[in-house]
Amino acid sequence: MVQKRFSLPKSKRLLTAPEFDHIFSAGRRFENKHCRVFVTPAVKSEGKVAFICSKKVGISAKRNSLKRRLRELFRLNQHHISPTIDFVLSAKQPLLNDPFQVVNDHFIALLRKNKLLTHEVATH
Repeated sequence: MVQKRFSLPKSKRLLTAPEFDHIFSAGRRFENKHCRVFVTPAVKSEGKVAFICSKKVGISAKRNSLKRRLRELFRLNQHHISPTIDFVLSAKQPLLNDPFQVVNDHFIALLRKNKLLTHEVATH
């Protein structure tokens, strides 16, 4: 049995301002109760991802906690997501309050609705 890797190496992260500018200007945006997602076809062959959170959400400890939850959502579901897309995931306040399984189900539903999954994922 082939074991899937669930790591998220630095090479798969958006890091530079031009990369962010490209996604925000040329990409599509959609959202649900927990997060806002910006997507665009990957500039290079392999897609990258970034996790952001507005200062409106609260102090840095809260923002970092929200970004950790977003990272975990993406990390656990990355094998179901199209690998040729660049993502910026922006956290919203309810992400911190709702149970992780509910957040995960809503995230999968958002990706499914916008045809970003490579294959069907079972939700709880």
